Amino acid sequence: ACAAALAGGFPWSVCVLLLYGAWLLAARGAATHEAMMDDVAQALVWVRSHRAELAPPDAKLIIGGYSSGGHVAVSLLQRPDKLAHFGLPPAAGCDGILLLSGVLATRAGPLLPDVTSARLLAWLLQRVLFGEALPSPLHTVEQSPAVPHLLVHCHHEAFGLPLFEPALSHLLCTPQFAPALRAAGVPVRVEGVPSDHWTILASE
Repeated sequence: ACAAALAGGFPWSVCVLLLYGAWLLAARGAATHEAMMDDVAQALVWVRSHRAELAPPDAKLIIGGYSSGGHVAVSLLQRPDKLAHFGLPPAAGCDGILLLSGVLATRAGPLLPDVTSARLLAWLLQRVLFGEALPSPLHTVEQSPAVPHLLVHCHHEAFGLPLFEPALSHLLCTPQFAPALRAAGVPVRVEGVPSDHWTILASE
């Protein structure tokens, strides 16, 4: 349906409804965002308790995530209360944060695409994938820990497709997250790679 809509032979409204229904069905029984953060926190507890077995004493602890995994990781590190609940220090005592094409905006805002259809798709993805109450790291950037951040994004997250590129770029928004971090006093470095959201992990 989306391919036909891109070719101009299918109504966008029908395409959006089909996507909405598909996402709703796919989301049934999925883990909640809080449960995902709990899983990551428990993993960090294990890593910290076995750190001496895993690496030399001077090895750095880098916490990272790809796509929605980046969203979960950053959301957790912006929650010192949840870290404390698991006996973890602020920012889990990590030395750096690595985000690979991370999802950083999960609420509507001024960064929404100008094109109406792309705005609708961005809203749809936010609504179905993240809901209304989930943390949005871009909107809570002042809670980010002051440890070095390395943000890696793709030159064409959605293959440069006219509708999907601005919609997906709104959710990922690395170029907007970086200056927001700097304004909050967080050291940050940004790297762009000539790849897309689905093959970035195979990029050199």
